[in-house]
Amino acid sequence: MAEWFQLNGEYAIFALVCVALFAGIEVWLRRRQEPGRLPVAVWPVLIVLMIGGFFLVREGGRQEQARIRDFLQGVAPTYASEIELLGHESIGFDTPADDPTYQRILDAMRRWKELNPVISDIYTYREEDGAIRLLVSGPTDYNRDGILSGERERRVEIGTAYAEADPPMFDALRGEATFSAEPVRDEWGYWVSAQVPLRAAGGTVVAAMGLDYPAAKWLEAIAGGRREMQWLLAIPVLLLGFGGTVVGVLRAELTARRRVEQSLVESEMRLRGLFEHLPFPLWVTDAEGACRLFNKAAFEAYMLEEGRELPEICRAGQPQGQAVAEIVRERDDGRHHFYRLRAPLTSGGLAGGEICLELDMTARHQAEIALRESQERLARHVRQTPLAIIEWDRKLRVLSWNPAASRIFGYGEREAVGQNLLELVVAPADRPEALARFMDMTAGRNAARVTLNNRSRDGRAIQCDWYSTALMGEDGRLINVASHAEDITERAALERRIHDARNMESLGQLAGGVAHEFNNLLTPMLIQIGLIEHARAADESLRALIKPLETSVLQAAQLTQRVLAVGRKVDEEDDLLLLNDLVADMVALLRKTLDRRIELRVELDTKLPAIWISRSAVSQIVMNLAINARDTVLEKLQQPPLPTWQALILIRTHQSEEGATPAQFITVSDNGMGMDKEQRARIFEPFYTTKPPGTGTGLGLAVVWNAVKSLGGTVEVKSVRGAGSSFQVTLPRRRRADVPPPPKNPRSTPPFVARTADVTVPSAPVPLRVLLVDDTPLVVDSLRAVLVAGGHQITCAKDGEEAWTHYTENETGYDIVVTDLNMPRLTGEGLLSRLRERGRRIGMIVLSGHMDSDQENRLRSLGADRLLRKPIRPVELLVAVTTVGAEVRRARVGEAQA
Repeated sequence: MAEWFQLNGEYAIFALVCVALFAGIEVWLRRRQEPGRLPVAVWPVLIVLMIGGFFLVREGGRQEQARIRDFLQGVAPTYASEIELLGHESIGFDTPADDPTYQRILDAMRRWKELNPVISDIYTYREEDGAIRLLVSGPTDYNRDGILSGERERRVEIGTAYAEADPPMFDALRGEATFSAEPVRDEWGYWVSAQVPLRAAGGTVVAAMGLDYPAAKWLEAIAGGRREMQWLLAIPVLLLGFGGTVVGVLRAELTARRRVEQSLVESEMRLRGLFEHLPFPLWVTDAEGACRLFNKAAFEAYMLEEGRELPEICRAGQPQGQAVAEIVRERDDGRHHFYRLRAPLTSGGLAGGEICLELDMTARHQAEIALRESQERLARHVRQTPLAIIEWDRKLRVLSWNPAASRIFGYGEREAVGQNLLELVVAPADRPEALARFMDMTAGRNAARVTLNNRSRDGRAIQCDWYSTALMGEDGRLINVASHAEDITERAALERRIHDARNMESLGQLAGGVAHEFNNLLTPMLIQIGLIEHARAADESLRALIKPLETSVLQAAQLTQRVLAVGRKVDEEDDLLLLNDLVADMVALLRKTLDRRIELRVELDTKLPAIWISRSAVSQIVMNLAINARDTVLEKLQQPPLPTWQALILIRTHQSEEGATPAQFITVSDNGMGMDKEQRARIFEPFYTTKPPGTGTGLGLAVVWNAVKSLGGTVEVKSVRGAGSSFQVTLPRRRRADVPPPPKNPRSTPPFVARTADVTVPSAPVPLRVLLVDDTPLVVDSLRAVLVAGGHQITCAKDGEEAWTHYTENETGYDIVVTDLNMPRLTGEGLLSRLRERGRRIGMIVLSGHMDSDQENRLRSLGADRLLRKPIRPVELLVAVTTVGAEVRRARVGEAQA
């Protein structure tokens, strides 16, 4: 019983609350009015809802259990397959902690936990002497503070005994995928787990993998599912309670109404006359003006007596015939307003007299006051709203003009009223469109919103959004047109800047595509040059003639890489680089585009050591600062020449060992236009520019700011208006521990084969069966010639689909696939994905003229052995093919032996 209440106590409380609610409604109805009570059918329906709700709530909790179980059992086989591919079967209890396979599995587990943070721990284990011992279980950040600390979060040593093992863990070692739904508490926490077997290459279960899910979240999810069902159940319960209450109230009201009607019928028989029931004073006089008849209200108001003359307050201004007069009288409860209606009596015994009726119109008078106040509020809204509100007629004449219209367009109300709206505020070029829209309005058709170029009184061009509404009378005829105008000049300018930024992004994408095609053209050139050198190695004169061609091709490739480095959008891993080399590369690129009237002076400190920096970030800093300096110097060159002034841009590097952190500096100075204080305060804002419209995007210095921040540095600006500017970038010399370590996995190495003169191909390479894939015939022919010269067997395909057809027809017929990245129908990435799904070990080499870091990461995850960037020399291709081929053969021998 205690266990049942622990699981279902929340619902039991919910049911008690519902019953108490209905009981309270029943008590309230009975006390409110007889014979008020809930309908009899309400209670059986409530009982049915509570019983059915119990099963609904229980099912809600079970659905949450099933969702988490299905998630864990869904991802577990995927992780197990990758662990098997990483060689887990080689891990034993005597495996050292620095074993490469062990470390790769730990890295994979860490990556999985980053991808699925809800999984607390991933581990593998085996059975020994009837006990469970852990194999691979890395450190886990259980408290999510980003720091691995304490005994609980440290890595578990290989062979550690797991005392809390439950039967599902042993079932997984017997080849069953299991799930431990009952939470288990161990020294690391309180969990539910999913287990799957790990098999060797022959299918034998050698170990098992477990995924831990926090029991607290498991129980919280179950409770959440039950609460959702309770909320869902609350809807029909509330509807039932509301309906029953309404029925009970209505039944009581109908009964009470019948009683009142009966009472009225009885009271009408006892009434003495109409006067006693009138809520307002009424009296009748004879021809002599004496009071002959009056009701109770008249008596109370004026103390009338039958047969006596009326008091002065009733006789004042005795009119002849029917008349209405307004009377104001002060009472104890305030000032009251009355209408007194007098009509002559022309028949009966009181002919010649009058009947007087007096109505208290205080409420109407107050309503009129409220109406006036409402009209005043509307008038204040029109006067104080930030939107221009203009009312005009069929002839486009301005009828009303609020202060906001005066602020936006510059015309006062007296100047604007009566003027033609188009001629007053619409720019001449937009008048035909505005006239057509306005004519639609005067015809009674509501026009859509229109954006117009307007002009103000001082001739300033502004842009406004116009919202117009035809004011129609009850008879459907047009009265006037009301227009609301909003000044969107600044917003339109911001939208244009955003459009410019998108154009810049498109240019970056275009640069990547052009670089890819350009490198495709350079590849056959470089390969053919290498083949000629190899074929005519003894002809020194020919080699001398070819050498400039090879140098030019390499320089063209280097120029392409510089352009891509400047426009690169993705983050680049820091590397230990020389700052002077990066600055010199960018200066070499700048000299080709700089105006020859500008002197570019470079001063590099030759004692600068290598520091951990990003190549692309430094390239963006130098390029954007230099372009900014160039623009301001060119602006000054357009002004009248100064006798001693010479356009100059100075780029220098230096270092400082002072302070808490040693640093290196990049300084870019110019003697151009300079900036004032207000401009210096805003130069790093995105889209802020001092250049004329159409000549600058306002993003260059914002890019510099972000790049400097990504390197952990600062930028300082000094500028004098008319004398020039100086930007000093401080780059801290970070330690090795401050930056991410370079990858150790061969597949994670940078996507370049080293271009050095001492790279050689093995003298007797083993012939390999190569599947060559590229959509450019010149590239295919060149690469094929190199591989054939290296003694390999080549099969060519023009795209990924054709290559896949070749492979599926003869899977064992190929050792290596050499593929381009960007191809029609099926890309190189898609081809690698299919090859990986196939499961057979085959070498994979990718060549491309342009790859960003995201593509590189995806290709490595798909199993690419080498990533080569075009253009490529023959020796580089042969070295890559030979090396990867050797790795593939060793892997296949190992699989066969296993």
